[in-house]
Amino acid sequence: VLNDPAQPTRVAFYQVKTDSKKKWTVQRLIARKKGRGGNALPSILGNLCGKSIHLDNYDVEYRFASNAKYRIKSVKGQPLEDEDSFRCVDINDDDRLKLLAALSAELGVKLPDNLEQSLGFEVASLALLGHSDTTRGRLPTFLDEYASGCTVNAAALYRTLFDEIRRRTSAKRPETTFADVCNRKGISRALLDTMLQDAIRFTPADRTWTLIQQELISAGTTLAERLALDQAAKGYFVRRLNPLDASLQRLRS
Repeated sequence: VLNDPAQPTRVAFYQVKTDSKKKWTVQRLIARKKGRGGNALPSILGNLCGKSIHLDNYDVEYRFASNAKYRIKSVKGQPLEDEDSFRCVDINDDDRLKLLAALSAELGVKLPDNLEQSLGFEVASLALLGHSDTTRGRLPTFLDEYASGCTVNAAALYRTLFDEIRRRTSAKRPETTFADVCNRKGISRALLDTMLQDAIRFTPADRTWTLIQQELISAGTTLAERLALDQAAKGYFVRRLNPLDASLQRLRS
């Protein structure tokens, strides 16, 4: 998460893992599995903090988030499993030194002095099951606050955002500037604002569907059919905000 897509000064890295059976320990967070050829794969925290040596001039935070809690004790010897968040500096001395030594050995560098302060751990508020339903349920509240009067269907908007995030996640990283990487792989606030502003600008003024609804009523179309068509029309509007929607392009052609 960057504060600016072209010339960022602050960046937050998130590593998100789910687990329905076990709590997290320091050993699990620094453990390295073996890959092909017996080579050690990066640990969870190694992946998260792997770029730390390149970011001396930035305000950086590293956050490990999970639905599962932590079986780790604090500096005072008290369990941290009931805490919603804590930092590396809050961990007891033995585990903290073990964590930092393992990270330093894995990355092959001396760790930044502020890593103990910038590395944090969180318990995510979303449930493991049904997180998509929860997100869809929060979108109408967001739209009411951000775009009062906008009639875009929240479920359709969720599908559009989800598909765009998935497309950008799998897109190949360009070997050019940092700004190009952000443009190809990231979703900026400006892009999201553009989509929502288009929705605000066009949906209240688009009278075409209102006229169609009047024709459907005159033709004796049932309420259930009109409601189904209304949902489909709203979904089509949201999808047309994304010019890269492949299935929509095939439909148009």
